[in-house]
Amino acid sequence: LQFLRITGRGSSVTSDEMNDCLAQVITNTDGARNVGNAVLYEAVRTINAIESDGSLQSLAVNTLSRFLSTTRDNNIRFVALNSLLSVVVKNPEVAREHLLTVVECLKDADGSIRQMSLRLTIALIDDSNVRIVVPDLISYLYSCSDDTRGEVASQICDVILNKAPSPEWRAEMALQLFSAGGRHIPETFALDFIAYVTQGSQEVQSAAVVGSWEDLSNNQDASLYQRDSFLVTAMWCLGEFPQLVVDTGSCTAKKLLTVITDVASGTPSTALKNYGLNAVMKLATKYPELNDAALDVFHMYATSLDCELQQRALEYITLLEDFPELAQFTFREMPPIELVSEDALMQELRVDVLSGEAAEEAVHRPHTTGGGMWDDMFGAAPASPTTSNQAQAKPAASNNLDDLFGSASPAAAAPRGSSKD
Repeated sequence: LQFLRITGRGSSVTSDEMNDCLAQVITNTDGARNVGNAVLYEAVRTINAIESDGSLQSLAVNTLSRFLSTTRDNNIRFVALNSLLSVVVKNPEVAREHLLTVVECLKDADGSIRQMSLRLTIALIDDSNVRIVVPDLISYLYSCSDDTRGEVASQICDVILNKAPSPEWRAEMALQLFSAGGRHIPETFALDFIAYVTQGSQEVQSAAVVGSWEDLSNNQDASLYQRDSFLVTAMWCLGEFPQLVVDTGSCTAKKLLTVITDVASGTPSTALKNYGLNAVMKLATKYPELNDAALDVFHMYATSLDCELQQRALEYITLLEDFPELAQFTFREMPPIELVSEDALMQELRVDVLSGEAAEEAVHRPHTTGGGMWDDMFGAAPASPTTSNQAQAKPAASNNLDDLFGSASPAAAAPRGSSKD
């Protein structure tokens, strides 16, 4: 089998001649013992390496799937998952037929099996199966170990961002991920979600705001304050679109302000406290009956030891008490946020750096007119050839300080010789 793999690689003619032989090997080999499993494994490797036809590739993938579903030996299951991962690169559609079998391996007790299954599952996700697989991945997030939860959450974030079949589904899955991932959800995902909500339809905004309110109001425990990314999203959405929960009767404006104030007071993060103050200010400008309650909150933070919180609270007090119309104008609903990709940002930065280098080179470039940069800027006449020649004819020992303060040149300061000399 190893010899066939070497001779058939890259040759369609040779591969066609050995297709029947490989099919018979897989069909007639007994996989009840390790020897048979070793033969089947080598046959599958050979089929993946040569230019085999589609039916033979399907037979090889079916063999690997049988390893996963019927064998309890973790070594064989790991090898099968690794082999399927190599099949995805060559023929993903054939491997995608066994996605549910791979997803079941996420429940395995062995950590290496779960990790390999996760890699394979992420590789097999496309538009046709993303609705089925992502909820299973989020459920897996609850059971995975704490040291791998961050990596798993990051991969699920990428799937939701790049392969969402609909805006409503993306909002729903993002909120579920915030709940399951806890403190492991990256803050960049929260910021991307906020921008997405501002650009979405009213249905998307309503799903995000109502889901944030339900999670925030029903989970007032210590674990809530470890979910920084969710709290950023929840306080921003509830401050920006409070009418989506107030007007529908889900809660009152007073209750909304109380919950946001309690969360801001309970979190140790200064950034989250700032988000909370912003949300309270937006509520006060949209619901004038909350002005007194909002001012009480701001007066509490006006004596904070944190300079940023103190300054912000005092500014909001001034706006509400002295400039209410300006406050309403300043804290009106924001326009859609457009995020700039990292590649575009780096390209813009690269252009700015190149422009700066070109400008610096122009500043330091010698001028052929003999006048220098300052003469060119202020319109001074270029130096005449005679002046240039005279400047070149000056002695090299001339002292710059003497020239600056008007002292006599060394030649003029030298003692005159006698008439006889």
